[in-house]
Amino acid sequence: MKSALRYYQSAMKKSGFDYAHPDQIEPDLRARLNSLTDGGKLLVEKMSAEQRTALKKLQEYEVAVARKSFQLQEEVLAPVEERIQQELFSRKVQ
Repeated sequence: MKSALRYYQSAMKKSGFDYAHPDQIEPDLRARLNSLTDGGKLLVEKMSAEQRTALKKLQEYEVAVARKSFQLQEEVLAPVEERIQQELFSRKVQ
């Protein structure tokens, strides 16, 4: 699993994203959104043009990172997790 996560991190970095694990993405995006919306207090209707542009860029970033992360999870991490599960739970019953 460690080598799969290293591959994940490398592939994400090549795509322009700095995440070593899929679980790091959501907290980072939430923090970025909270800083942009003042913790959720600033409504879109009350945002300046610059803030709306920043929000749009964040949304585009979120979609791009989700696509790449999902692809890597399906192609790299899921097969490794399945093999681990098989090794752990496929003992022969006597």
